[in-house]
Amino acid sequence: TTTSNTTTGITLTTEQDGYYYFRAYDKAGNYSSYTSTRVRIDKTKPTMSSVSNTSGGNWTNQNVTLTPTGGADTGTYQSGFSKYQYSTNGSSWSNSLTTSFSSEQNSTYYYRPCDVAGNCGSSMSAVVKIDKTAPTGPIIITNTSGGSWTNQNIYITARGATDPLSNGVSSGLKQYDWSSGNGWTKFYSQVNITDQTNGYAESMWSSETDFTLTPRVCDNAGNCLTGTTTTKIRIDKTSPSSSIAVANSSSGNWTNQDVILKITGAADTGTYQSGPYKMQYSYDKSTWSEDWDSDSTISTVKGTWVAERDVTVYFRLWDYAGNVSETSTTTTKVRIDKTKPTFTLTNSSGGSWTNQNVSLTPSGG
Repeated sequence: TTTSNTTTGITLTTEQDGYYYFRAYDKAGNYSSYTSTRVRIDKTKPTMSSVSNTSGGNWTNQNVTLTPTGGADTGTYQSGFSKYQYSTNGSSWSNSLTTSFSSEQNSTYYYRPCDVAGNCGSSMSAVVKIDKTAPTGPIIITNTSGGSWTNQNIYITARGATDPLSNGVSSGLKQYDWSSGNGWTKFYSQVNITDQTNGYAESMWSSETDFTLTPRVCDNAGNCLTGTTTTKIRIDKTSPSSSIAVANSSSGNWTNQDVILKITGAADTGTYQSGPYKMQYSYDKSTWSEDWDSDSTISTVKGTWVAERDVTVYFRLWDYAGNVSETSTTTTKVRIDKTKPTFTLTNSSGGSWTNQNVSLTPSGG
């Protein structure tokens, strides 16, 4: 216990938590009863551990909640943790705590801990980035096959979308996706897609397939726009069948009539079939023709041979993707001869009266 005299009082500056006792006395030596008071001084700032962020500080299209945590008093003499304060700029503080955010924005918020004695500790910040507006189109699709059957690789590009400002913010385009009707897949290449004029996304297909591709574009907050323009991915790299049936009106024999050939049984093969497209014929398996009768269909190909000839006819089939079959093992003969034969008749009498036997001898037939 320390005792001292004062006529003006005392000033206490150090952290403490204790009682002080005062009494008055006069010059005659008379003392009053003691009066006590408690002095509690805490000058140490409290601390906090973090500000949790339901979006992790990333762009989102959902509402965001910020939660300051870990507020605690420190030091030898602790008045105790009291509250968090909130600020939009890190300098002006409010006791009215805001932790939930729903409007579109890209903002930074600050929180600091305060104790009962009025000390406030260092602040921590958190970023709220909310974008609830989807990108805008149209999404422009380019297909190297034009949506038709092909036996080549197909390249698809998507471009043209933008992410508009809403409430002054835009999270920006993140990626283009495609779907065949069963989930979404990111386009393989994403090249400067935020550049509406020059940016694009691209994927390549090399395996046989047949589906309708639908595009979409998403921004960094998760808002997506599904394109209204679709395109076909149709790849057939399998040659059609070389097996056919040929009906020959002359059965391959010599005739002085026109010869009509009818070819049936044209068929494609493989898992993804573009379908039989055209039949060709050749006399040498080098030069091919498709000069068929006008009433021909791919199911019944009809040709009429009129001119004289003696040839073996070979066949092959194309599909719509551009694949050609091997030369068919089924062949036929076209053998037409419409020219009348000639000969010379020799008469031993020369056609005059004679009393001799006459010999008639045909030759040169």
